[in-house]
Amino acid sequence: MGFLTKASREQDAGDTESNIEDQYLNIYGKIARDFISRDDLKLIVGRIMSIIDPGGLLPIDLDNDSGARAKGLLYKKLRDAGEDISRRFPDVVDMRE
Repeated sequence: MGFLTKASREQDAGDTESNIEDQYLNIYGKIARDFISRDDLKLIVGRIMSIIDPGGLLPIDLDNDSGARAKGLLYKKLRDAGEDISRRFPDVVDMRE
């Protein structure tokens, strides 16, 4: 079971509106540890590429996010169609379970 699913199950199902903010902050703190900012990643990859390819013979567009956007649009399209995308894509967690 993923940590997000576990964290959401640990919360009382009868949470009031005022406790939802606390629940979000509790889960968000766990999420933040597992991600790196896009700017930090670009900086790291840029530094690595300057060592691997100092002459810039193999340029990489670190600003290109077309793959991520395409996947996000696919997720949205399937979700809007009513499909449970968490069954189709293992990187999506259904927090309603």
